[in-house]
Amino acid sequence: MIACDAVVIGAGPAGLATALGLGRTGVDVLLVERRTGVSKLPKAMAVSARSMELLRQWGCDRPIRQRGLPPWRSESIEWRTSLVNGRHIVSLPQVGDTRDVLSSLAVSPQAWINVPQYVVENVLRDAVGRLPNVRFCEGTEATVEEQGPDGVFLRLVRATADAPTQGEQRVRAQYVVAADGSRASTRRRLGVGAHGAGPLGTALSIAFHADPAAFRDLRSAFHWVANADLVGMVTLVSQDFAVLNILDDPSLADVHQPTPRCEHLVGLVRRACGVPDLEVGIEAAERWNITQDLADTYRRERTFLVGDAAHRFPPTGGLGLNTALAEAHNLAWKLDAVLAGWAADELLDTYEHERRPYAQAASVMAVRHFRSMLAVMERIRRLPGRVESGGRQGRAFRHALAGIVARTGRNYSADAVSFGYSYQAGGDPVSDGREGRSWPSDGYVPDARPGARAPHVWLLRDGRPVSSLDLFEDGFTLLAGPEGHVWMRAARRAGVRYGVPLSAFTVGGGGPLEDPCGRWTVIYGVGPGGAVLVRPDGHVAWRATGAMGSSGEEEPARMLVAVLKEATYASGTPQRLNAADLDAPGARVA
Repeated sequence: MIACDAVVIGAGPAGLATALGLGRTGVDVLLVERRTGVSKLPKAMAVSARSMELLRQWGCDRPIRQRGLPPWRSESIEWRTSLVNGRHIVSLPQVGDTRDVLSSLAVSPQAWINVPQYVVENVLRDAVGRLPNVRFCEGTEATVEEQGPDGVFLRLVRATADAPTQGEQRVRAQYVVAADGSRASTRRRLGVGAHGAGPLGTALSIAFHADPAAFRDLRSAFHWVANADLVGMVTLVSQDFAVLNILDDPSLADVHQPTPRCEHLVGLVRRACGVPDLEVGIEAAERWNITQDLADTYRRERTFLVGDAAHRFPPTGGLGLNTALAEAHNLAWKLDAVLAGWAADELLDTYEHERRPYAQAASVMAVRHFRSMLAVMERIRRLPGRVESGGRQGRAFRHALAGIVARTGRNYSADAVSFGYSYQAGGDPVSDGREGRSWPSDGYVPDARPGARAPHVWLLRDGRPVSSLDLFEDGFTLLAGPEGHVWMRAARRAGVRYGVPLSAFTVGGGGPLEDPCGRWTVIYGVGPGGAVLVRPDGHVAWRATGAMGSSGEEEPARMLVAVLKEATYASGTPQRLNAADLDAPGARVA
């Protein structure tokens, strides 16, 4: 029998990110994937600035950015009747455009980028492959058979002829992470239900190569095409490689038949491009259902759901991949903390409390956008000849269609979605006496209240530029103002006393960390003697705006031990701390 700390089922972005997050801290991980290799379809394209921050922490941001689309290719989404020489309908700003890049760089060391999902997966695979404590079994199917106090028992069987698994093997793990995609096989076997809007439509994705001369004059990489035969999006991944996603085409019933499929797919690509004799090479094709649902729970005993195994929603808005990476990041540090013995199992319950509401909000937004797209398609189908026709009627129809499309465009702040989500009651173990904000609709304002993502500030560490986010990695981090030396010493004392990995820095005051622009205390909302405690995932656990009245270390050390116990659920399910609980003599809490 194979024994390990954690089994991760599924090696898509969610599973790879979870395995990487666990493996970097020394957890013994078995990563199992029933497929071999990576899909040739680009699938998701938009990687948010927050996701790039997580990838930066894992050392994966540079190779992904090097292979992504430049911002000028993401300036707009173009609507035309066909890709080449089609009639123009409307242009809309795109997630990841220059506006998003410039906005993100003001509040983050990273920016949005449009890059194919297979690039993200390949970079994560390379990073996982460099970890000796992560074993990767491809072409192997894992089934959870039993869970109990002694762990989770699984059965591994070979799913492909070239799989390394020989026959049938048994595995015992402390925990299992089910990241097995939209099929959600593990979730179904565990009896976890899912509810939502259900099936919303179908889509066909066609990855193809074509003569780059046909695309030479196209500045944007993103083009919706709408004509009498189809409505879909063409994404130009490179000079000669693109993907066509067609929504809700009922004529695709024979798509799985090899011979007619290729002819049919080539015809669809030519119609979308508007070039009847375009030389087309089909790289891959896949028909899939567009569905919205959300698992009733993210945890069943010792098994956790991540990514599409926990939720499915339409691709409109580009939120699926980013939601999955954030879930993996949130769960990984908590599993590591429990396996290392410095946090209680109850901490793992906060994974659902914190991440499920975000997935719910993201799915509502995605469904709203998708239904708006269906309304556009229905308008075209009622009068199929109008969209491409010339003359006054054709122009009037396209003008009306442009108005509908414009109203379906992005109506949210990309930074608010990336950075503005704050963990609330049940997910914010320590409160500073104020209600945190949930997902803001009017833009992102940096905020260091408990529950929020700790803001980015450029600092100098030993004379070299460093983001404040680079300080939050494998444990808790306390940042104190230039006069907060007592907090720093107390934090180190508390970490030793409680056995929690904890780093402490003063920002300014002659230490190795300097704030040359004087922005840190302002953005973090603390005075020169205040302090902020940040969790391993970069979210604020606790904040005190001022110094302790006493110059001794014992009282602040006791306070921080209490905070750490609450933040890690070390003494069982805690009573939430509030301002009165933290109001030690002379302390001032935000």
